[in-house]
Amino acid sequence: MATNMGELAPLGIDRRQGRSLGRQLYHQLRAKILAGELPPGTRLLSSRNLALELDISRNTVAEALSQLVAEGYLEARAGAGTFVSRMLPERSSTQPAPGADVPEARPGSVLSARGQATLRHALAPQSRNPAFTPGLPSSEAFPAKAWAQCVAAASRTTRHQLAEHDDPRGNAQLRSVVAAYLRAARNVRCEDDQVFIVGGAQDGIDLLCRALFAPNDEAIVEEPGYSGLKSVLASWGLSVRPKPVDGEGLIVPADSAEWSGARLICATPCHQFPLGMTMSPARRFSLLAAARAVGAWVLEDDYDSEYRHLGNPLPALQGLDGGERVIHLGSFSKMLFPALRLAYLVVPKPLVDPLCNVRAATGNHAPAASQLALARFMERGHFTRHLRKMRRHYSLRRARFVELLENNLSAWLKVSNSECGQHVIVELDENTLRGIDDQALARAGEKLGLTLVPLSAFYEGTPRKQGFVLGFGALSDQDMLKSVEQLRGLLATFTPKA
Repeated sequence: MATNMGELAPLGIDRRQGRSLGRQLYHQLRAKILAGELPPGTRLLSSRNLALELDISRNTVAEALSQLVAEGYLEARAGAGTFVSRMLPERSSTQPAPGADVPEARPGSVLSARGQATLRHALAPQSRNPAFTPGLPSSEAFPAKAWAQCVAAASRTTRHQLAEHDDPRGNAQLRSVVAAYLRAARNVRCEDDQVFIVGGAQDGIDLLCRALFAPNDEAIVEEPGYSGLKSVLASWGLSVRPKPVDGEGLIVPADSAEWSGARLICATPCHQFPLGMTMSPARRFSLLAAARAVGAWVLEDDYDSEYRHLGNPLPALQGLDGGERVIHLGSFSKMLFPALRLAYLVVPKPLVDPLCNVRAATGNHAPAASQLALARFMERGHFTRHLRKMRRHYSLRRARFVELLENNLSAWLKVSNSECGQHVIVELDENTLRGIDDQALARAGEKLGLTLVPLSAFYEGTPRKQGFVLGFGALSDQDMLKSVEQLRGLLATFTPKA
């Protein structure tokens, strides 16, 4: 029985086929696994060596291996390599026999290449169980009565106001209060006409891609980084270039020429997602200088910056730039509730008219009634009062959560310190959980009702940190304790016996 790929007949790649090289590799490896030629536990060649052996690009190999990992045929183990899964997916009665040809598109024949590119960077669907789900704010602390009054007032707005063809940028009343808030709270330099109200952060990114970029334009993103951003960029055909982060945020090269091909640089300066560090002042100025040198736009995702646990929220990067190259993106989902689906872009003045024209042509507008309700909610002071209350609420809840994790799970997990947000990063202990990957643990946790989002899923390349992004925003103290106890039991079952 083979224990490594070197004992197998070589794989064959035929460049004359209509099928892509990556798809050929995917099908051949999958067929060998199903036929038993690559039995469970077999260690594959590294992506570098496999690429050299087949004379194809490493990215092509990585794409094929990633798909097999996602489907459960392979397991990626940090520091050890990629192995055939010991528990293979069950084959349905309709599944083709090993080696048989299958349609090019997955999971059906309806997805275009663009659709498949969109899903390539997407996380696996997560349950909405509040047990550790990142990004879910506390519903019990939300001022529901005040919000209901604002919604009722918006619904009484004249039929003419609700039905009129609104400004492509969104409701003028809401744009005005958002601009005023950002100037006061985030040090954003903007006027009302620079604000666009969009239907969520990804809708805002979609608008930018639609208006400003062409297929194969290069976009620099953080590694690890937000999967939703990478999915939208890939769906428009941009070349996504992950770049590493350190304790000061996105690493900016000393020679900006290394980024000479970039048209877009994406960063989370105030709260890096998912790791949580804050970009240092020196790094911020270096980033702006590099963007100016190469002529790239900077997309500043202001993710979770309002909920800073140590000191006051840091000013936005856009304020340092003077409104020249930075596009500021923020969302109300984490501050209020996800179903609101409202976010905002603040764009440099030269981009206002082009984006207005594209927005008007595509007819994509955020719901008018929701915009009116939010405008009233902010004008009456409910929004700022809620933020002040929730900063203290989340700081106390985070301290309690970290205490529970450290007291109960320190044998298996290391808690990383973070200054902001509604989630905590934990890394797997390399000794206690040696050889166990976070995605296998996440699948097991799903059966218990735990939403364990694997840290490794936010990486494009290797090495990938192994751990979890654990949300605490929606957990009551009782649910928090119960969920930590469940996670402790799960980790204990994965611990090798002495």
